[in-house]
Amino acid sequence: MWKYILSMVLVLLVPFLYIYFNFHSLMEKLSAIMMHHFHQHNKKMRPDRIILIRHGESEANIDVTLYKRVPDSQISLTEKGKEQAREASKKLKEIIKDGSIKFYVSPYLRSRQTYDNLMLNFKENRTSFVYDPRLREQEFGNFHHIEEETFE
Repeated sequence: MWKYILSMVLVLLVPFLYIYFNFHSLMEKLSAIMMHHFHQHNKKMRPDRIILIRHGESEANIDVTLYKRVPDSQISLTEKGKEQAREASKKLKEIIKDGSIKFYVSPYLRSRQTYDNLMLNFKENRTSFVYDPRLREQEFGNFHHIEEETFE
């Protein structure tokens, strides 16, 4: 009977001792495997490049007093600004070619108009976009009551 008990203890104890004494080595191997898969997955998610494009010429670039009458977020592009966006689109297309592209766009009107004009050359590409409210001008307050000299 004691031989049976001893054999059962050994059957249970040997794997436990093996794991116990090799735990550090096993954890290092497991960690290396997990980190390898993590980095492989992240490589797929990283963009090849990040390209920043500012909006085209806005009406406020022509008339700074517009800030006194129109909310900053509602200032539109001029015709020149729309043309600048179309030109930027051509140059961007030369870089991207047929690759996929993701746009992060400010919710401001002039940025949305710039995006609309940029998209003219990307109908064949796989595209996506996100309006991100963190992408906006610095906000200094409402200037409608300030005298011109102070405003300048």
